[in-house]
Amino acid sequence: MRALLLLCAGLATALPSVAVAESVDLMVGDPSGRNVTFTFERDANRKPVSLTITTMRLGNPGAKLSIWIDRNPAALLSHILTEQDCRYSDAGSACRLSIDGASDRYRGFLLSFERGLTAHVEVRNANVMEMREDVSLVGFRKKYRP
Repeated sequence: MRALLLLCAGLATALPSVAVAESVDLMVGDPSGRNVTFTFERDANRKPVSLTITTMRLGNPGAKLSIWIDRNPAALLSHILTEQDCRYSDAGSACRLSIDGASDRYRGFLLSFERGLTAHVEVRNANVMEMREDVSLVGFRKKYRP
């Protein structure tokens, strides 16, 4: 009987909580410097909530953020950052875009990240390159849909 109670207690602690929301993150760039982070947020039922794209120490109002997948000539996102997108602190600028999880744009990002091999991220400010980096998407699908 004691062994059964210990087994049940062990299973209760080993099983993940279903009520906890989660996110899947993918970063491009230097973690302690200039970077762009993609955060796919999901609710407790694993339904999409939003995609948040955050730039750190990179971009300001008027800068252009472009994202494309593999060799596709059409950009997945081409956005001119605005004052509403960007904030400043002693650590530098931080810009944030949010895409609703129920939108077609979110589904386009998710499908592209699951099927693509490489995401290309570019930030230009007044036609001067601030960052152009690539990140592998291999394994993203497993991470998003374990």
